[in-house]
Amino acid sequence: MADEQNKTTPKKRTTTSKPKVEEQPKIDPMVEQMQQMMAMMMAQQQQLMELMTKTQQQNQPKMAEGVVDEKPKNTKRQREEKRLTKQDLRRKYKGVDIYVTNVSQGMVIYQGRNMKYEWQHPGDVEVVTIEDIINMPKAYLNTPWLCLDGYENEEGVVDDIVDALKLNHIYEYIYTMQDMEENINNVDLKDIKQAIELSHKNGYDITMDMVILIDRKIRSGELNNYVFIGQLSELLGRKFL
Repeated sequence: MADEQNKTTPKKRTTTSKPKVEEQPKIDPMVEQMQQMMAMMMAQQQQLMELMTKTQQQNQPKMAEGVVDEKPKNTKRQREEKRLTKQDLRRKYKGVDIYVTNVSQGMVIYQGRNMKYEWQHPGDVEVVTIEDIINMPKAYLNTPWLCLDGYENEEGVVDDIVDALKLNHIYEYIYTMQDMEENINNVDLKDIKQAIELSHKNGYDITMDMVILIDRKIRSGELNNYVFIGQLSELLGRKFL
């Protein structure tokens, strides 16, 4: 027993293993050179952007201290409506020749303030003063018997008067009537149908005016397309041949 007690158990020798150091992959010299070049280019680009920003700031006009850059505010009248009034028309077009065309299918006579106007035939044009246009009874410009000539008048005249007198809805079908007068063969049947519908919506009926116009064009020989004439007959409910 004594011998067993005196025996010592041999200790195991522990060894500490050193951590392995991973070797860094070698960088291709060509790749390294390209990376350096890219870094240099980015730095140059950054410098260029800073220089451009600085130049723009220097070129901007400096505002005086205490001065606030504000856009001019519209007046209450401009905000509410930019349409010219009748008084605006009087001032703007005083002494200006305004050309008015007969778009009816007969004679039109109108007694102005200082003179009498007569349109003997469809398509006739007369010069009318702005005062007499403003004072025309509603039927003349709304039926319509007369309209502002889009060719003879200076640019902007028609738009100003139409807007001021609120005739925009009328001119939507007046233009179709004028196109039929100038060259009926080039007018689309859909436009004619739409013009009639618009006139009905506004409390007028231009069907008879169209019938007279088409009949006159057929008799003069301007309209001789029998297919188109048949379509017009069906649309207007009238026989032309």
